[in-house]
Amino acid sequence: MNIVMFTNTFTPHVGGVAHSVASLSEVLRALGHAVLIVARDYTEAARSESDILRVPAIQNFNGSDFSVPIPFTRSLEKTLNAFEPDIVHSHHPFLLGDTALRIAASRALPTIFTYHTRYELYGHYVFDPGL
Repeated sequence: MNIVMFTNTFTPHVGGVAHSVASLSEVLRALGHAVLIVARDYTEAARSESDILRVPAIQNFNGSDFSVPIPFTRSLEKTLNAFEPDIVHSHHPFLLGDTALRIAASRALPTIFTYHTRYELYGHYVFDPGL
């Protein structure tokens, strides 16, 4: 099966989501599945990674260590056409998660969603109530 995973957080970022996506993709590959990971670009990311498509991102959004991916690129569509996914796995409810849902709907593919983060603990990065 060809599985495409969309994640807002992936290596070289160190964290639970990045670790979870990397571990799951390794297990799925060991079981014989093809896995393509679509993740935001990092300035520290390796320039030659197999089975990973980096999409451009606005780095250090709002002065944080968070970056906002911009997934509307021709390379995404071209890569997905070549990969021919059978299923879409979204690891987030927003940003690249929205992209995963749009891709799945446009291609009539099933979608899997996993929730890794307690987003209510990160709201201060987007909205500062002191302003």
